[in-house]
Amino acid sequence: MRPAAESRHGTTSRSRYRVSVGFTLLELLIVLAVVAMATAVVVPIAGRWLTAAQERAWRGDLKVRLLELPVMAFARGRPIELDADALRAFLPSFPAELELHLSAPLHYGATGVASGGIVEVYRPRERRPIARWQVEPVSGDVTP
Repeated sequence: MRPAAESRHGTTSRSRYRVSVGFTLLELLIVLAVVAMATAVVVPIAGRWLTAAQERAWRGDLKVRLLELPVMAFARGRPIELDADALRAFLPSFPAELELHLSAPLHYGATGVASGGIVEVYRPRERRPIARWQVEPVSGDVTP
């Protein structure tokens, strides 16, 4: 009987076949190329997603702030009047590059009654608003 380390031809299996441990340089380069391509696809999508999430956040914040103004006037027991600059100062998350336009200053009486008006948000040098809300007279409800 032959020893277990020898093959049929009398040579040991270790000297005849090389045992490879690890990855070749080509395999590593292929993996890096695949990762780079996946990153190139994902990064722009993530950037657009982040921009859209930030826009949803300031839109929601603006609407909530407009809805709480009648309550604030009533709770304080005195009227509140806001022009575009005062409304912008009231909104810390509002992007600085956007323009805020009001059809007239927003007035809320001491009883919480609203004068009504239109709030519009524009990008610089654009004619169409990117967001528009109608503040209903009396109730102060905000509708798109």
